[in-house]
Amino acid sequence: MLKNYLLIALRVIRQNRTSTIINVLGLAVGLATYTLIMLWVRDELNFDKFNVHYDNLYRVVENQYYAGGELFPVAVTPSALASRMKEEYPEITSASRLTDRYYTVRQDDKVFSEGFTLVDPDFLSMFSVELVKGDRAAVLSDPHSIVLTEEMAAKYFGTRDPVGMTINIDRQGFLVTGVMKKFPANSHVEVKSLIPFYYLKTTGSDMEDWGNNSYWTYVLLKANTDLAAFNKKIKDLIKQHNKGAVTDIYLQHIGEIHLHSAGKFTAEIGAQGDISLIR
Repeated sequence: MLKNYLLIALRVIRQNRTSTIINVLGLAVGLATYTLIMLWVRDELNFDKFNVHYDNLYRVVENQYYAGGELFPVAVTPSALASRMKEEYPEITSASRLTDRYYTVRQDDKVFSEGFTLVDPDFLSMFSVELVKGDRAAVLSDPHSIVLTEEMAAKYFGTRDPVGMTINIDRQGFLVTGVMKKFPANSHVEVKSLIPFYYLKTTGSDMEDWGNNSYWTYVLLKANTDLAAFNKKIKDLIKQHNKGAVTDIYLQHIGEIHLHSAGKFTAEIGAQGDISLIR
């Protein structure tokens, strides 16, 4: 009986070749489109979930208030904030500032403008940085140390092991202490080669400045911390150290940054998605 069904189907196809081709192509295009859309949706919903500490990782953000009570949400914070929060609040196990800079790199006969991410050493224990070479506890211990991405290591050192070698950045020598894999594409932080944040102090930046909102601040909370209660505790921290401030702070979970921050904060860290598109 199955053979008869197949013969009938083939006969119908031969008699209606054009419509059959159109229907098959339409079905194929529809399935391919559906598959691509669902892959994109899954990727968007899994932003930052590669981080081992995803559940307890937060960004510090600000609400600034101006005349008439106008609210001005800001994603960047003062340079002094991260270390002070870690010192004053036992709920925080790690804290790191983050900023991006472009510097001129001179190596052998190569001269390029490269992007670098400046972070505190705690960053390596907070985010899932995959080190290929180097000691996680020591790679960012010196202001003139650097952890290269695999791509940058190959670009400037070829097949040679770069660890222990020096690279000329911003007219200064940086010791290569490690090599890391690039962050996944579905990370809200586009991490480039890493330089210690305290390198900025050697260039004259004030690390204890409470009035200059220029850096993103991340903290890792202890598991089961009551977020609402903790946000009340930290709300006035900037005001306590900068008497002229009109700023409250609170924590934003990293799971909310990519899909729930579009158009919300000034000085956002990068391009944002939109949860309404996903829905």
